[in-house]
Amino acid sequence: MTRMVQMCAALIVIGFLVWLVVPSEEIGSQRAIVDEVSCLVGECREIGDQPIMVKGKCLVWNMSNNYRSNVCARLPKEMLGCSSDCELTVFMVMPIRKEIVGHIVQTRRPIYRRYVDIYVAYWPEKEPAGTHTIEWNDTVRPPQVRYNPNYLESFERPLAEWIKGLPRKG
Repeated sequence: MTRMVQMCAALIVIGFLVWLVVPSEEIGSQRAIVDEVSCLVGECREIGDQPIMVKGKCLVWNMSNNYRSNVCARLPKEMLGCSSDCELTVFMVMPIRKEIVGHIVQTRRPIYRRYVDIYVAYWPEKEPAGTHTIEWNDTVRPPQVRYNPNYLESFERPLAEWIKGLPRKG
């Protein structure tokens, strides 16, 4: 029975990975869309953290490596946009910023507060929608923390949850 469960789990994972694979020409088209709206970052910053509505489908883009964000794997398939969609909400995930907020007493290792800014724009209108910032404390992970579900080691889960919870147009 265990072997059968393992095989089923493996097939599910393989199917999920195949679903995540995006052809390179589609990535190029998505990159072109992001290039069109990336000039709106300053305007998004000026708007600030205002209520954001999802128009159409979502395109989450990592601006650090100029590629589709891993957050896409945490969103429902029906929310994910592609270049052929007539309306997209583009989430531009900026590089992580960090600042030291303290030190672990025993080791003197720094404790960082990390921030990631997300700038949101609508395409094809090329209209800024606003920003959202996720922040979390992060230390060098002690072994016991690995199993603590409340320990936030990445922004991807809260970003996906935020996007899923946004109101949708129509």
